Amino acid sequence: MIPTFSSSPVAKRQGSILLSLLLFAAVFLLIQLHTTSPKNNGSDIAFAPQYKQASSINANAQAFSSYKLNLPLFEAVKSNNIQLVQSLLQHTEQNNQKNYNVNAEDAQGITPIIEASLLGNIEMVELLLAHGATAQPAPGFRHTPLRAACLTANLPLIRLLVDRGADVNAQSEGGRTPLMGACYLRPQFDALPDRGELSFQACQLMLQLGANPHVTNSFDESALDLCVNRGYEKSVDLLKKWWNERRYARIGAVRS
Repeated sequence: MIPTFSSSPVAKRQGSILLSLLLFAAVFLLIQLHTTSPKNNGSDIAFAPQYKQASSINANAQAFSSYKLNLPLFEAVKSNNIQLVQSLLQHTEQNNQKNYNVNAEDAQGITPIIEASLLGNIEMVELLLAHGATAQPAPGFRHTPLRAACLTANLPLIRLLVDRGADVNAQSEGGRTPLMGACYLRPQFDALPDRGELSFQACQLMLQLGANPHVTNSFDESALDLCVNRGYEKSVDLLKKWWNERRYARIGAVRS
């Protein structure tokens, strides 16, 4: 009988080695894809061209290690698939496992709840909060869910996150506050005719919740400066009025 590939021990061993090499190559390419490919899927929370990422190599390496371990959860959130997210989290809990860290960061400092906030999926945000995600990140954070909600002018989500403990004046990377996000909406809003109104409503809500418009970012820009830059006229008028009212109130307090 002429030996076939499947019946030859040597051939089997060679085939096994070849399969292992192919698998290793596939994993290596996947890792390279996630580390080097530019993303435009909701992770570009720091999209504004005047801002640059300023993180150490070690911090990025640690974040990516965490991201890799939680890759299925990140991808499920990015795909806006709440059923899959729920399945992943419930499966680990039912089996007493802690496979997924709902507060893990990717190499850009984005967490699953920030991804969900950028998508505007309130139900998914609530699901992540129920499984331990934090509305206000721990010290050392680079971005916040609240700023993500402001970048998309999502009023119900803004209220939810503040109710769950989000700091309305927390400064993320570049010294940016959530209010500044409402003054510099994400690029997909540029084509909307009501973008100015959306910014106005988000700014108004943030001021009512206690946001401080006097804060400046790393480029010495205030929320008002950003509104002027973006041409959000109603937001500009709102912030100027707020500034004047507070200024006159302070002058009156001093005189009295």
